[in-house]
Amino acid sequence: MKKIFAITLFFLIGISLIFSFSAEAQENIVPSWIKNTTSFWVDGEVSDTEFINAVKFLIESEILVIETESLIDDQGDFYITYKENPNTPFENSSRDWLISNEYLELQTEFLNELFRLPYDVEILAMECDEANMFYDWELKQIILCYEFIDQVYVDFTAYYEDNPDLHVTDDDITVMIYDVMDFIFYHEVGHALADVYELPITGLEENAVDQFATMSMFFYEYEPDADVITGQDILYNVGTWFFIQTQNNYERIYWDTHNLDIQRFYNISCYSYGQNPDYNQDLIDEGWLPEDRAINCEYEYITLIDSWNKLLEPYYQ
Repeated sequence: MKKIFAITLFFLIGISLIFSFSAEAQENIVPSWIKNTTSFWVDGEVSDTEFINAVKFLIESEILVIETESLIDDQGDFYITYKENPNTPFENSSRDWLISNEYLELQTEFLNELFRLPYDVEILAMECDEANMFYDWELKQIILCYEFIDQVYVDFTAYYEDNPDLHVTDDDITVMIYDVMDFIFYHEVGHALADVYELPITGLEENAVDQFATMSMFFYEYEPDADVITGQDILYNVGTWFFIQTQNNYERIYWDTHNLDIQRFYNISCYSYGQNPDYNQDLIDEGWLPEDRAINCEYEYITLIDSWNKLLEPYYQ
């Protein structure tokens, strides 16, 4: 039975994966100890666990390199269009702020290096008469409203003016705006990828792309020789912004596909804690994240990372 299973297993793997060995392993094609281990496993002399650990060793040591074939050719790119911003309430418009900081240029460069696209997806910065950022399924556009950037600035400024004991500077608020922009932008990128790749999403897509945005924040590397972990601190500021929304008198729409802001605050706090419990112990100590939720946060974090990586792996460059 094991022999049949082994043959079937390697046949299926051969169909779906391309195997290539490192230069060292290519000399003998397959090292003798691999052959022996496989033979012992088929004959029942090696346990399933020992056999699986041997295969894991091959992969982790890059003796066995597994390359997945992309499901699509790279025929498209994310690209940017800026429309005018004549109705800005500020001396320096959000349009000028975006362009001077090359915010969207940096994001599109990163995305185009990471993903294969079957066609172009436009990132359109424009006035919308509302503070919003959204994805248009019909036009294949991520639409960034200048009013959204304006509103995030107003939200943070008003909150910290009302809480002067928190001692934040204008530079701090600028960083916070960047961080919220990053999260909401990658939330919309998540919608775009789900559409472009026709990804199977179970449950509410809004929850799933919040998780994608969270994962994207962890792409930011740790700062060397510092006590700051960039991705974690981005999520801290994003969580703070969602918390601020709960303090404002915005209408709470219970039937909406988005979670309530306070739920998004707790979810982001949980994923952050799950990724690095030691760094985020203050979330529990200061009462921001209930211990009843924190118990499962490492599992929640691992699940969201594994799930999104499995969905997107065929489309990475």
